[in-house]
Amino acid sequence: MSRFMQTQITVKRKWLLITETYSSHEAWYVPADECPTFPKDNVTIEEVIGYGVRESAPGYLDCTDWEVFTTIEQAEARAAEIDESYEDES
Repeated sequence: MSRFMQTQITVKRKWLLITETYSSHEAWYVPADECPTFPKDNVTIEEVIGYGVRESAPGYLDCTDWEVFTTIEQAEARAAEIDESYEDES
């Protein structure tokens, strides 16, 4: 049986770490070249260079939030952890 979600690793690129500062302090990464405009109130934006890792369902909009790592080794290790978690379920 194949997995619905597939692990992805990006090339090294610029990301924006956007942190909501008003109430929840939730943070998420967005590829800098795909970033929509954010209001400057109640958010901080930090530029980060690195490799993104997430799960995505090919052909669907389903995906997890990006996690960003400064080295390809860290990104590959995280991707391996994700893949191992599926092996443990079977």
